[in-house]
Amino acid sequence: MNKFLLVTLIYLGTTSAFASDCSINYVADDQLTNIIKKNGFQFENYQKLCQTLNKNNAGIKFSSISQISPYQTTSSVRASFYLKPTKYKGITSLARNRIGYEEKRTTNAEIENTYNVTMELLADLANDDDYRNKMLKELNEMKDATK
Repeated sequence: MNKFLLVTLIYLGTTSAFASDCSINYVADDQLTNIIKKNGFQFENYQKLCQTLNKNNAGIKFSSISQISPYQTTSSVRASFYLKPTKYKGITSLARNRIGYEEKRTTNAEIENTYNVTMELLADLANDDDYRNKMLKELNEMKDATK
């Protein structure tokens, strides 16, 4: 029992869902927003991505689509950056995309698959410094062009 408690505490201490000192601003459709509110952000290097976005006054715009076909459930998610001050409009043309598949063909599987694809996409953004920096560079160019 004590080992279980220790492992649980270690896990909770390293899981991004419990990282309370930084929050990611995002825009998404109702379905994705609701599942993120329910489950939180749970991906590797949450703090790194969150701090980078906040330092650059940026948020993430998610575009997602999913479908339940006769064979599988498919979800596709795209993440672009936007500037948080409302005087700036638009999103980066550079974006990260991810598609995921699930054998189950239910609405719950569709929602869960879309959430999982989103978390994998965010982990990609957090871990790919070069691509994330290109996106941030484009974002700063947008800001400079609208001053």
